[in-house]
Amino acid sequence: MKKAMLSIIILIPLVTILNAQQKQAEYSKSLSDINVIVLNLSGNSTVVFSGSSMMKINSFLYPKGNVWGWHYPAERPEFQISGRQSGDTVFISSPARFIPNIIGISNYSETMNNIVILPDDRKIIVREADNLKIEGHCKWLDVNQAHAVSASIEEYFIRELSCVALKSLKINDAVLSKALILKSSGTDTLYIKAAEINISLSRDI
Repeated sequence: MKKAMLSIIILIPLVTILNAQQKQAEYSKSLSDINVIVLNLSGNSTVVFSGSSMMKINSFLYPKGNVWGWHYPAERPEFQISGRQSGDTVFISSPARFIPNIIGISNYSETMNNIVILPDDRKIIVREADNLKIEGHCKWLDVNQAHAVSASIEEYFIRELSCVALKSLKINDAVLSKALILKSSGTDTLYIKAAEINISLSRDI
């Protein structure tokens, strides 16, 4: 009898299935009183700089697979972008990747894509990112930590470009040492620290 009860206790959790749906989250904010933007980005992120004074973020979730067994939390947390303001600084976090605790069998995974449109005249700090693509140019950008960063940069706009790569640094597909400092007569300052950095550098005016 005890053996039969134990079998029931073990088998009941194994019929639970996690199957999250595709989701989308949006965030927009006027930055008329904001000078500094601090970002924490999960997944694949494309940052696009524009002349607008608005910040717009779209995040997309693409889940794949299931969990057969016990998992906690039982449901995926709400897929949303969080933001708060302190003085002239706004702090933004894209939705975090969901990694449940599992007892059972799982082939569940998530892909997240973020499109971030930012003004080009503010101080931008990326505290943490997974895969980051930078499009356009801005006055001041500091990437503190990322897995991979790719960017197309025109030397004409550069005042200072500083790259520190923990694994690999490529400039125009050429593998360089793991650090680079480039100074020119432009207006933009970029500090990039990541495991992998890939820069397409144009010297055309």
